[in-house]
Amino acid sequence: MKVADLFLRNPLYILELSANATAREIERQAGKILGMMELEVHNSTRYPTPWGSQPRDAADVRLARAELRDPVRFHFHSFWFLEAEYPQAPSRN
Repeated sequence: MKVADLFLRNPLYILELSANATAREIERQAGKILGMMELEVHNSTRYPTPWGSQPRDAADVRLARAELRDPVRFHFHSFWFLEAEYPQAPSRN
């Protein structure tokens, strides 16, 4: 794994989670993203990072979920994670 991958391919970014995500949130978010990909929802094949949007596929999502299920690997990825500002849906005022 290249050093850049520790940041850009971090499972927490791929699943768009924070470093304090729970096991339930990991499972729910992975399932949600996989479902969106299956339905071909716009932008479901990209994820935001502090360095710009990156591509992802279903295999990336499954691998990210597997990595984060292991508590030791979760802490490893948390160490390399920089909190990202995820875009919010526009409010309907």
